[in-house]
Amino acid sequence: MSRWIYTVDLSDIWDVSWDLGNVKFSDWLKKLLERLKAQECLKAPAFSGVLADLEYVTDLDEFDEVWDELYEIADAERVWINTNAELR
Repeated sequence: MSRWIYTVDLSDIWDVSWDLGNVKFSDWLKKLLERLKAQECLKAPAFSGVLADLEYVTDLDEFDEVWDELYEIADAERVWINTNAELR
């Protein structure tokens, strides 16, 4: 079992219904990026490239690719990224 050093809670941002037209993807992504960039643990050099890549994402397919990369880096750096509101 992994031992997390840091936790980044994105559950309040993640749990939106932008896919139903209530929030635009670009607005959601902007809010997500603001939260990610504010996290001290994500200011490590390992995250700089993938966070920069997220800024240029235009759709869900691109987002999924970059998010998978971010998640793998986070795992290696022992950062748990919570996207589940039930685990808050």
